[in-house]
Amino acid sequence: MSSISFNEFVKRMRNRKGISTLGLKNASDVDDLSVSRLEKGERHPYWETLQNLFTGLDIPLEQFFLPLLENESEDIYILVGDTCRCLEDNTPQALILAEKNIKILEARESFIEGRNRQVLLSFKARLYALYGEKAEKIMPLLNEAMNITYENFDVENYDFSIMFLEESELLHTLAMVYAGDEKLKDAITLLKKLLKGKAKAPIDAFAREKQEPSIFLTLAKLLIQDGDYRQAVAACLTGYHKSCRRSFGQYTPDFMHILGATQKPKSPAKSTQ
Repeated sequence: MSSISFNEFVKRMRNRKGISTLGLKNASDVDDLSVSRLEKGERHPYWETLQNLFTGLDIPLEQFFLPLLENESEDIYILVGDTCRCLEDNTPQALILAEKNIKILEARESFIEGRNRQVLLSFKARLYALYGEKAEKIMPLLNEAMNITYENFDVENYDFSIMFLEESELLHTLAMVYAGDEKLKDAITLLKKLLKGKAKAPIDAFAREKQEPSIFLTLAKLLIQDGDYRQAVAACLTGYHKSCRRSFGQYTPDFMHILGATQKPKSPAKSTQ
């Protein structure tokens, strides 16, 4: 759920696998783009190159879309990925599984502090928000998680252009809390600030756009609740295109469903008789 630049991710995974840049280039069959230049962030890969690189690393492409953890094994990444998917599915069965996974992570010593704890707190806050828990139960988790990166976090004075780790997901959850607490306008304003800030955040376009569809999806739903169909359509269309480009079309059906909901029913034709 948190953001990591493409070049940093490839370098970390290559080093973890013990593969040299030359070895990765040969394994990936990447001829026109130098692996070293990609790792330095001097270039960004095309879709085919991206798939080839992950094949060369022998890891699923989906792992790039998972939170960046500290010193964790592949099985924990799989557990975290499963938790992400469960929270995104948001079905009763999926949330029960997410809750079980969160308890497993919570019992691990490596999730007591630092970046890993921030991911854990983000999971717990999102789960509680999806369960419809009161803001009083969720806000301490969000504040603790944000304070791991920034001391004395205050959303009113927060610089939305500064997002490195799990802040985007935490602020997204905060907007959901506002909406559940009948602060719809505040939730919409927060999501708009979040999206505007992400455009200025010090992460590359690929890392930024892979997070944005889910935020646009929440924004569109809240705009419909607020009766602003015009902005809801705009949010849907933008999110739809970003989903197609960066998220394997993961959210495309949701956007199509919301676009249908924004079509106001036509008034019945008056009888000519």
